[in-house]
Amino acid sequence: MFFADGLEFDVTSLGGLTARASGVPLIRGSYLQYYAPGWTKGYYSSRWNGQTVRRLDANTFELIFKSDDGKVSGQTTYRREGDRLVVDHTLNWESSEPALVELCAGLVWQPPFQGGTIQLGSQPPTPLPNPIKKSTMAERTVGFDSVQTFASKAVKLNFTAELPATSFDARGYNQDWADEQPLIWNGFTGIPVQKGTPTKVHYEFKFDVPTRDPKPAITAKVVPTLEDALFPIEKQPALIPQPKNSLIDWKNTATITGLWDFPAGRPKFFDLLVKKLEERFEFSKNQSAKKVPIDGGMSDLEKREGGYRLVVRPDSISMYGEGEAGLRNAVYRLAQMAFVRNGQVVVPTGTIEDEPRSDFRGAHLFVGPQAPVFQKRLWENVLLPLGMNKVVLQCERTEWKTLPKVSDNMTMKQSDLVELFGWYKKQSVEPIPLIQSLGHMEWFFARGANLDLAYNPEVPYTIDPRKPESRELIGKLWDEVATVLKPKTFHFGLDEIDMRGFAKKDPAHVTELWEIMLPALGVIAKRNNARMMIWGDEGLSPSDAVDATNGYDLENARKRRKAIPKGAMIADWHYKADQNHRPFIKSLQTWKIEEFQPIASTWFRPENIRGFSVAADIERVGTLITTWAGYESNEVNMIKQLKQFEAMVLAADYGWSGRSEMIEDLDYRADEVFAQMYAPRQTVLTTQKATTFGSGAPLVIG
Repeated sequence: MFFADGLEFDVTSLGGLTARASGVPLIRGSYLQYYAPGWTKGYYSSRWNGQTVRRLDANTFELIFKSDDGKVSGQTTYRREGDRLVVDHTLNWESSEPALVELCAGLVWQPPFQGGTIQLGSQPPTPLPNPIKKSTMAERTVGFDSVQTFASKAVKLNFTAELPATSFDARGYNQDWADEQPLIWNGFTGIPVQKGTPTKVHYEFKFDVPTRDPKPAITAKVVPTLEDALFPIEKQPALIPQPKNSLIDWKNTATITGLWDFPAGRPKFFDLLVKKLEERFEFSKNQSAKKVPIDGGMSDLEKREGGYRLVVRPDSISMYGEGEAGLRNAVYRLAQMAFVRNGQVVVPTGTIEDEPRSDFRGAHLFVGPQAPVFQKRLWENVLLPLGMNKVVLQCERTEWKTLPKVSDNMTMKQSDLVELFGWYKKQSVEPIPLIQSLGHMEWFFARGANLDLAYNPEVPYTIDPRKPESRELIGKLWDEVATVLKPKTFHFGLDEIDMRGFAKKDPAHVTELWEIMLPALGVIAKRNNARMMIWGDEGLSPSDAVDATNGYDLENARKRRKAIPKGAMIADWHYKADQNHRPFIKSLQTWKIEEFQPIASTWFRPENIRGFSVAADIERVGTLITTWAGYESNEVNMIKQLKQFEAMVLAADYGWSGRSEMIEDLDYRADEVFAQMYAPRQTVLTTQKATTFGSGAPLVIG
């Protein structure tokens, strides 16, 4: 990243351009896509195909791109000139097929322009509208001109181009790049390109942000004592996940003093209860306070594993669980129910009888050097209290002895992964290793390794299952996984296997490769006493599901399903944002009819989670929320893609309870719940005084 005269900018593969002025983020990404007129098909996207980025000098980046089939190529130069960023594209097309280019010059970050204006050319400025809740780009368009200026009291951004450009409101737009972020899309929607003739596109951004004194003088003085500087949070908590049967009285409560009495012995997981309560409440140090009698244990409740019974009386508490998981869930529920009333920590009296509707309630995560610390916090604070019990860990990037030449800076130590798997098992969570074993194999070919096993060595993405050496090496890798991790389930991946590296679409040929590899993977799982699990898109045709139908047509999809060993678990992923459950039913039924066990696999979109989870409840199958927030699991990537993790609250709730309310009818906001759980803060029990210090002058932030 470069910094000079208040302007910072960076260019990355897949992400494109980001820019800030005086520390204020203004551009959060860029991309280009080649496509057939009418979007009948796509030829290339810079968001999915990596580019080469080079630093030419202290002020210049060059980005070079090329498609796998050679039809698309070109370069982009980004050059800083004072407060301007000058951009030049060269777009090449080597095919007789008609093509257009959608070029997003910049995803403009909207918050700095809140309450501001947009000016088109020499026309008078007009206010930027509130979020436009329409479905198409045309309906969301806020500007079309070669000169556009976004301005507010705090900042100004001028865009000047040789061609008229479009700006449209992308807030709430149903595309994964929008990711529900407050963005304004700025660029060109249909640039024509012709075979053998480079197309040049030139534009520039001018940034105008007031500079700030880096070391302002501050004169501190005492401000009079504030009588209510700290005050208790007395909000009644939402019960998440929704209990199956709940007869509780929020008006009649039992007081939690922080002191306890054990008439039947200290219950298992009692220390966990104390920890979760003390994370949220600042208990009095008064040792003469009344002790709360509490008892409980594991019991045969005739409930599904993880079920529990919680009884709160005015003067005592009892907790019973179906196995360790059930007792732990009772502890989490009791801690969740606590709130402040009249200067005391209280819980409502009554009884909760609860159990999950499914045995599979999971989250999909990656690994990495920082994964153990991050994931333990995520699960201890959020996912375990919400009742999740499976984690699919995509762990190709691990120091596997079978593949010693493919490590990079995202690779996790094998010993750390072993320790993390052991930790999950102690929490009654089944860890499921996911290692791509046919397509999406870029990790397998890293640093030029194993290219002799690639289907296309020029575009190393899929292994060639026709080569016995390919099947043998994948088998050795999974044997190592079985030895060190001892998992019950193998997830072989297998989604989007011909997305890259194939000269043309040939579904029958891909089916032949599939029919070679799937039985081999079944043998690998069987000899290691593991259940088989795969993604489901390659076994579905457009007639079988709402989306994610890479089986191409009915015949090829049927043949591919037939090659999968019966009884396999199918992570049936569909990401359509639709609260209606009916479109999601068909794929689940397709898998069940053919003796597979589908798992309804969602993404972060709330509508997707509600619709697919309700379908899963109807079909009595499990649920899995997938995350695609970079190939490395850590807190930094979580923050970058926070919506994907906040959505885990919804996924856990619907996945456990089988509730059917629409998202807008829930009694909580997932983002607020996630923030409170992931980073809990103590609340005082009574209003507290405090003395503040400062100059007494207004404080400007940002």
